[in-house]
Amino acid sequence: MDALWLGGVVLGAVISLAIREGYAWGRDKRVERKNSIRGSYTTSTTGSAFRGPSDREPTRTIRRALVLTQRGREIRGVETGSDENDVRWELRGEVNGEFIVGTYRQTSPPSVIDKGAFHLERDSRDPSVYRGLWVGWHPQRRDLTSGQYEWTRAAERGR
Repeated sequence: MDALWLGGVVLGAVISLAIREGYAWGRDKRVERKNSIRGSYTTSTTGSAFRGPSDREPTRTIRRALVLTQRGREIRGVETGSDENDVRWELRGEVNGEFIVGTYRQTSPPSVIDKGAFHLERDSRDPSVYRGLWVGWHPQRRDLTSGQYEWTRAAERGR
């Protein structure tokens, strides 16, 4: 009798969990459809430290590639620079209407100090562009610094 009762409790818990997760998945999909930003982007950064060879260092703006995934309002991404010796950053954030707020950290090579935050707003004249600011630690200067940050959706620009 106890085994039957325990089996019923476990089955009820599994069904409850499945219903809750199914509801959350459906809610996330609705949010995503209303404001989907996942995809590939070209990023432009000013004030950031270049991680590649000095002969390839850009004069002012550093360009990188960003691939974003999204579930509901939550976004995750990986940003890489083709001239920066396979350096990678992990981005996490949240979409809230026309705004994206999040954090970044260098994951390859691993770094405990190369972290920061960003805040972007969708450009009202060009909805495939997000502009804003980043703030974080500059490893060469050994100081907190900030700069402009821009994401341009690659697919919509024909790139």
